[in-house]
Amino acid sequence: MGIPMIGCNCPVCLSSSPYNQRTRAAALLRVQGKNILLDAGPDIRQQALKYGLTHIDGLLITHTHYDHIGGLDDLRAYHYRDQLSLPCLASEESYEDLKTRCGYLLKGKKPLFSFKILEQERGEVDFLGLRLRYFSYAQTGMKVTGYRLDNFVFMTDIKEYSEEIFEEIQDCEVLVLSALEWKPTRAHIGIQEALEIAGKVKAKKVFLIHIGHELEHEETHQKLPQFVRLAYDGLTITF
Repeated sequence: MGIPMIGCNCPVCLSSSPYNQRTRAAALLRVQGKNILLDAGPDIRQQALKYGLTHIDGLLITHTHYDHIGGLDDLRAYHYRDQLSLPCLASEESYEDLKTRCGYLLKGKKPLFSFKILEQERGEVDFLGLRLRYFSYAQTGMKVTGYRLDNFVFMTDIKEYSEEIFEEIQDCEVLVLSALEWKPTRAHIGIQEALEIAGKVKAKKVFLIHIGHELEHEETHQKLPQFVRLAYDGLTITF
């Protein structure tokens, strides 16, 4: 929901620290001269302007909860300028949901997005000249797609998953993983479970995302092992 939360007077929401001021879901993967978005939440316009994102080559969608796709309409700015359909990866379930919820972005002679559908539960796909692994898990019944490029893994909104997922993320150098609070909630794993996953797959560096306002940045860092850090707006990860 973003931090500060509307109407909340907790210490984190009142904090002046930039590490405690968190906009909603989006990440940028820069590789081989390409800019690839991972989701486009409702704050994508603000994020793109703040961090100088003047060009996008592709988009990876994890799932269709609003906090991950609410900014899709704002990507029209790139489309108007470049007059190109943006290459996009999504599961079949996500694509069908997008057709229902924002089908106007997918219509016309030159639609905003050009989708490649991920039809399997997990596999490998060529996207913009890159070989990506993808794999599926769930959050309160909704299918979510995780992505792996070489030794970088991105997994958000994870709650229900099978043991097969560990095969996909084993021995990664960088694991980006969501964990809302210390304890699990109805829709998210907690930090303790995230640490267990990281240990099981022998991840060398872990960055926790989708952090709730229950977690103050510096206080939480003091309780985490050194190889695990909270992500923050503007963070750059090299791999």
